[in-house]
Amino acid sequence: ISPQLNGRSNLTAFQDLVPMIHNQSDYIQHLEAEVKLCKEELHEMKQRIRVVVVENERFHSDLKSKAVDESLKEYTIHNSMIESLEAQVISFRSVYSSCEASIPSDFGLFFFKLKEQYSFPLSVSTFPSVFRKNLSVSQKECEEVKDRLRHREKQAADALRADGAPRVAGLCLKCAQHEAVLAGTHTNLHVQAIDRLKKERDELLVALRAVRASQQEAQQREWSACLQVKQAVEMAEEANLYKARVQCEQLSRELARLREQLEREAQALKERLAEAREEGRAEARKQREELAQTVKLTYSLSVCLDNYCICMSFHSTALAAFEILNYTRIVMCKSPLILL
Repeated sequence: ISPQLNGRSNLTAFQDLVPMIHNQSDYIQHLEAEVKLCKEELHEMKQRIRVVVVENERFHSDLKSKAVDESLKEYTIHNSMIESLEAQVISFRSVYSSCEASIPSDFGLFFFKLKEQYSFPLSVSTFPSVFRKNLSVSQKECEEVKDRLRHREKQAADALRADGAPRVAGLCLKCAQHEAVLAGTHTNLHVQAIDRLKKERDELLVALRAVRASQQEAQQREWSACLQVKQAVEMAEEANLYKARVQCEQLSRELARLREQLEREAQALKERLAEAREEGRAEARKQREELAQTVKLTYSLSVCLDNYCICMSFHSTALAAFEILNYTRIVMCKSPLILL
C-alpha cells in the first residue's frame, strides 16, 4: 500500500509542477513584452532628440541670417550716410575752390588773418542753425547793399538833374573795410564748413569703425552663446542617451539574470520531472513484480485448493463407501438372526 501512496504523491507533485511551468512561460512572455516596450520608448526618445537637434540647427541658421541681414542693413545705412557726407564735402570743396579762384592772390594774407580772427567751432547739431543764421545775415547784407545802391543811384540822379554832369560816387574807407571783412567772413565760413565737414567725416568714420567693432563683438558674443547653448544641448542629449543606454544595459542584465534563473529553474524542474518519472517507473516495476508474485501465489494457492478439494472429494467418497460397507456388514451380521 505504501508504494502506491508514494506513486500517487509523486503524480500530484508532477501535476503541481505543470502550472508552475506555464506561469514561468507567461512571466517570460511578459518580460519580453516589457523589453519590446522599452525598445519602442527608446526609439521614440531618439526621434525626439533628432527633432530637437534639427530645430536647434534651424534656430542657429535663422539667428545667423538675421544677424547678417541686420549687419547688412546697418552697413548700407552707414554707407549711405558716408556717401551723402562725402557728396556734401565734394560740393563744399568745389564751392571753396571756386571762391578761392575768384579771390585775388594779393588778399590771401588779409583773408587768412580775417579767417583766424572770425573762426569759431561748430558741431553737427548746430550745423543747420548756423547755416540758417549765415543765410539770414547774408540776405540782410544783400538788402542793405541793394538799399545803398538805390540810395546812391538816387543821389547820382539828383546830382545829374541838379548840375547836368554825373558825379562819381565812391566808397568811404569804413564801408570798404566793412565789405572786405564781410567777404573774408564769407570765405572763412566756407573754409570752416569744409573743415567741419572733414572733421565730422572723420568722426563718423571713427564711429563707424566703433560700431563695426561693437557689431563684431556682439556677433562674437552671440556666436559664443550659440556655441554654449549647442554644447549644453549636446551634453544634455549625451546625458539622456547615456542614461537610456545605462537603463537598457540594466534591463538587459536583469533579463539575462531572469533568463538564467528561469533556465536554472526549468532545468531543476526537468531534473525533478525526470527523477519523478524514474521513481514512478521504478514504483510501477516494483508494483508489477509484486502483482506478479501475488498472482503466482494466488495461482499456487488455487492449485493447492483444487488439489485439496479433489482430496476431500476422494476422502468423502471413500468415507461414503466405507460407511456403506460398514452398513452392509452390519446388515449382514443382523440378517442371520432375523432368519433364525
